[in-house]
Amino acid sequence: DARPEVNLPDVAFTLQTGRHRFPFRRTLTARDPSDASRALWPVDRKRVSQRDGSPSEAKVAFLFPGAGSQYLGMGRGLWESEPVFKEAMARCREILKELHGWDLTELLYGGKADPAALERPSLGNPAIFSVEYALSELWRSWGIEPDALIGHSRGEYAAAQVAGVLSL
Repeated sequence: DARPEVNLPDVAFTLQTGRHRFPFRRTLTARDPSDASRALWPVDRKRVSQRDGSPSEAKVAFLFPGAGSQYLGMGRGLWESEPVFKEAMARCREILKELHGWDLTELLYGGKADPAALERPSLGNPAIFSVEYALSELWRSWGIEPDALIGHSRGEYAAAQVAGVLSL
């Protein structure tokens, strides 16, 4: 309440990396400092969770969707802002250029991209796989390792690649 100008992402970063681990941890969702204050006092149990500070037993699963969930521009924000994601997409782009002669990033992010092109399995399937692969590389660069992998339809290929069953 005393610091309404505070930047919540900065507060979250400091709490995650700049403080030692306390016996209890509390998390919440909020739009701004005032909203955070309202959630914390009195505690809004729908938005605030608490647990002891012992190492988490939570499991992480990467779930990859299949064909039909692709669209132009998917992953664009990550491609523009996350070097690990962009590098992984570049690896896929080079393989696809060599094998099929088309540019993945031009297809997804280029100014002349055709939405109907992604309807064709020969373009849509590699595009969705590439984004899923790049996402998994980004998550892993953040230290998030999956305990389980699952894919639906074409997403099975991304799951198999992340599991080490298939090469890129």
